[in-house]
Amino acid sequence: MDRAFFKNVKYLIINIMNTTISNNFKQISLAVLVGLMVLQTGCKKVEEKTLDTLNGTVWKGTEYEDDLLVEYTFIFQENSFTMLIKEGGSAYPNIKGTYEYNHPNITIHFINLDNDYISLSGIISGNLMIFYDDKGSLSLTKQ
Repeated sequence: MDRAFFKNVKYLIINIMNTTISNNFKQISLAVLVGLMVLQTGCKKVEEKTLDTLNGTVWKGTEYEDDLLVEYTFIFQENSFTMLIKEGGSAYPNIKGTYEYNHPNITIHFINLDNDYISLSGIISGNLMIFYDDKGSLSLTKQ
């Protein structure tokens, strides 16, 4: 809460009470000031909570490839991540990589199962992480 606002209101109330104006005007003035105080108190700035780090978070998402359900799980550590992939119920070997995170932007780097070096960029908004590439997008939800 803004202390200067309340200090100014207190000053105005004291000045209104010490003037020789009519009681009706004093009452109306005080009612307006009280109304302003209520509005100031009720109008808090709503800030979206953002993650400072991804360390310790788990994100999951799914997509269909060739009519098979593919499940992705990303487990983030301090500067690295582990990606678990299940396709049609069969698990692939874990993929490890590194990431760079500067809210809301994230870039992950890893070597895929075909030994190709991959970098994917995405964004994080609330509990949603979305990666984009030339083939489409992958959405993950924070668990």
